[in-house]
Amino acid sequence: MAGGCDFLKCDCEGAEWQIHPEDLLGIRRIEMELHIPPICPKINPLLLDVIGEHFTFAIDRSPVHSALGVMGILHAVKKKCLEKRENVHIAAHSGYRQRIFPF
Repeated sequence: MAGGCDFLKCDCEGAEWQIHPEDLLGIRRIEMELHIPPICPKINPLLLDVIGEHFTFAIDRSPVHSALGVMGILHAVKKKCLEKRENVHIAAHSGYRQRIFPF
C-alpha cells in the first residue's frame, strides 16, 4: 500500500489475514472484523505482532454461533498518534493522570 490513511475499516470475511503487516504501518486507526478458520485459510501471527508492537488495541470478542463465526472486532490506534495527541487526551484527577483513548 502506498502512503497511508487516517482510518481503515475492514470487514473482508477472513481475507484480513492476507494483509501484509507492513501495509498497516501507514494507518493511524483501524477497525477490523477478525475471523477464525474455517472462514479464513489460517491466522497470520506476523500481522498480530505488528499490531501489538505499533498500535494500542483492544479486541471485542464475539461468540461464535456458527462455523463462519467472528473472532472479534479489533479497535486499534497507532501508538505515535496517541503520543502526539497526549496533551489533549489527558485529564488530571486527584493527583493522577488518566489517559482517554479515542475509541
